[in-house]
Amino acid sequence: MEGILSEKRPPVYFEVMEYHHFLEGTYPREHFWENQISYELMRLIPNRRDNMANLDTLWRRHGYAMHLCREDGTLHEVQSLDPGPEMTRIAGK
Repeated sequence: MEGILSEKRPPVYFEVMEYHHFLEGTYPREHFWENQISYELMRLIPNRRDNMANLDTLWRRHGYAMHLCREDGTLHEVQSLDPGPEMTRIAGK
């Protein structure tokens, strides 16, 4: 994959998994059992942060610009893949 990204420079589309709603406590509770919530949050938040940091590093190393696709289909260039509160504001949610 590294070679293809460097040599061919294909466009890459992917979905970013948010986590700020876990930090703010605004996540839907129906997806968790009550005794599972704290364990899952302790696992999900750092996992999603780390994954975004790794992807961010990969795209920057290969000179890719990163864009957020809004719900209306327009693109907005972003400086970070981290889907925190700022990203949600840009997305128009």
